[in-house]
Amino acid sequence: MNIYLKYTFLVFVNILLALTSSFAQNNLSNTLNSVVIDAGHGGRDPGAKIGRTTEKRIVLDIALKLGQLIEREFPEVNVIYTRKNDTFVPLYKRVTIANRANAQLFLSIHANYCGTPSVYGTETFVLGNHKSADNLRVAKKENAAILLEKDHSVRYEGFDPNDPVSYVIFELLQSRFQEQSINLAAIMQKHLKLDARRRDRGVKQAGFLVLKNISMPGALLEVGFMSNPSELRYLGSSSNRSRVAKAIFNGFKQYKKAFDARSNYGKEEKKVVQKSTTPIKTTTHTYSIQLAASRKKIALKSYNFKGLKKLYRYKSRKVYKYCFGKYNSITLANSELSHVKRKYKDAFIVEVNNGIVSLPKK
Repeated sequence: MNIYLKYTFLVFVNILLALTSSFAQNNLSNTLNSVVIDAGHGGRDPGAKIGRTTEKRIVLDIALKLGQLIEREFPEVNVIYTRKNDTFVPLYKRVTIANRANAQLFLSIHANYCGTPSVYGTETFVLGNHKSADNLRVAKKENAAILLEKDHSVRYEGFDPNDPVSYVIFELLQSRFQEQSINLAAIMQKHLKLDARRRDRGVKQAGFLVLKNISMPGALLEVGFMSNPSELRYLGSSSNRSRVAKAIFNGFKQYKKAFDARSNYGKEEKKVVQKSTTPIKTTTHTYSIQLAASRKKIALKSYNFKGLKKLYRYKSRKVYKYCFGKYNSITLANSELSHVKRKYKDAFIVEVNNGIVSLPKK
């Protein structure tokens, strides 16, 4: 069979499998409550190796530290690891772990290597066709793990990670999670740059087998170049790996906040006002500005809210949500929103209609 036609057929099979798993996705809650953390390589697959330092050890430490941060701050989130120790996990099993768990996010952590020692920095990949020889090089490096699997030529339908022709399949693939994955990757790159002080090499696309069949948004993070002596020393430090993990965690936190807000868009929430510094008449139709949400109950004092007054809170799904102001029109609320965003950059407008708080209808 012509290789192009062969891979076209495989694409349709993969799409059908992804659609089948998506039925389970429809039953997920309206908050991001599950994430897969995939530490690349492991066991007989060391990944990149320089001296006694191996990629598999570096990325496992970062993955475990990241998971601990998520579990500590978001106990309601189910953190799923593809490996928690130095074991070899085939690429197809990593995908199976994620899909069977009906996870909502997939983060694969790796460290980079190239033949030019002066190259350094972090880059985050999403599934797609490689746009440069450099992107293809990274994909070849990470996909080479299948060569350590038994019957890999049968399981991956003759896919050869070292043959550019094999990557024709990725020209045909367009993940339905492409937009979310690109957004996720951009967030991760931002936090790796700002929080871990790493050089930002950008968001890129390439044909990674570990991303090909996951039924959720996902990204592959290359957290630095082991081929660069300075970056190798950086990644060899436990405290620096903690910084990288914290940066990725901050990216996860930002993505989760946006995910939760988007998933709840238009869904009305019953207002349970615990206390208010400005009365809200339940028979009026008004607009307010939501500042923050917390599982903890915070006193409605201006010093707790960066000097803002006219505050109230309501409770939804065991989370306290804090709002500012009362406006008779959305135009007035919008005029105040820019001022509030200087203090709370993620603030947004909510509609209060007969005691029910919801996002304004478009």
